[in-house]
Order: sequence, then structure tokens, then C-alpha cells
Amino acid sequence: MRMLGASLALAALPSLAVRAGIGDDFGSRDPAVCLLRYDPAKGALSQAQANRYFLCDTEKVGDLGATMVLVNELRLSVDAKGRALDPKTDTYALHADPTLPVYPINGDFRLYQCGRKTSAEGMANPGHACHYEEYFRRTGLCWKNLGGEWHCAIPYHVKPTRSVHSVAPPRAGDYLATGADPFAQPGGRSTPAKPTKRGKVHR
Repeated sequence: MRMLGASLALAALPSLAVRAGIGDDFGSRDPAVCLLRYDPAKGALSQAQANRYFLCDTEKVGDLGATMVLVNELRLSVDAKGRALDPKTDTYALHADPTLPVYPINGDFRLYQCGRKTSAEGMANPGHACHYEEYFRRTGLCWKNLGGEWHCAIPYHVKPTRSVHSVAPPRAGDYLATGADPFAQPGGRSTPAKPTKRGKVHR
């Protein structure tokens, strides 16, 4: 299940993960879904908003329905000041409103890719048909698109040689690294500490 991509995938393509309970096909929880993306109306995002939009833009069903992509051990910081959109370097900020600032984010996260229960891997390793890769000190952006909706993305490149294989998917409600503050207000850039244990945030 090799994937090349970025966490902007849900912003770019119609999601295959729209029906409730689709995680059952993979033996996992459902991906995060953001039905409304208009808050905040002005200014920088809160930590909770950045966490949520990042999860909704990263978690999905990919590989034409063959793979569930999930996140946990998430620890993000968001820049409260923002900056102007750079069309040369911010190409992954799809349909960004060029009149509005974008907000740099910095974070650590663990990215899971899980096969369907009916796949060869799912049949061979029931309940453990996932592999994950960890990303540290990665940078990305949050931005408002031309329709006024928020998106948050951190580009990533999956390298199977760095993945941990034959693992169970993250548990329901399991998103944040221990010690990550899901409700912090926007602050300056920081270097996240390496996640060590799983934490929970209720949506």
C-alpha cells in the first residue's frame, strides 16, 4: 500500500470516506469528517481548530478504496501571526484565497495505512493489517479557500522501508500525543517534542 501524497488530499479530491461506518470494512474507526469549515470567520485558528482541520484533510480512504489512512500521536503548533500566500512555494494550499493570510503549522504525527479486512494482508493478519510511519518536525499550512472554508495540510512522502508493519489501527478517539494541548490558543512557532504515548481527544 505505497502512497505518495500530502495531507491536502481531501481538499483536492472527492472523498470516498463519506458514509458512516466505513471503518468497519478496514477493522478501524471512521476517518475524521468536518461538515463545517468556516470558523474562525476572521483571524488565526485556535489549536483545536487546526487539529481538527488537519485530521479531516489527512484521514481518508485512498488507493481507489483499498486503503484507510488514519492519524494519531498528533502534536501541532500554529503560527498566530500568519503571512502572505506565496504562489511559488505554497502550491499545496489548493484554491487558497490570495487576499487572506496563511498560517504556518509545525508538527509531529503518526500516519497509518490499513488494508481492507478482505485484502490479502487483512486475511493473513486479522486485526493487524496496518502499517505506520512517523513524521517529526514537519511544516505545513492552514488556509482559507476561495469558498471561505479552512484547510490544514502538511506534505508527506511515505517510504515503506521506514514503516512499522502488521499493526492494529489506532483506537476510536485516539488522535493526540500525550501532553499535546487540544485547546491552546494560537501561539508562535515551536518545535514539538517527540510523541511517546497515545492520548485522546473527544470530537
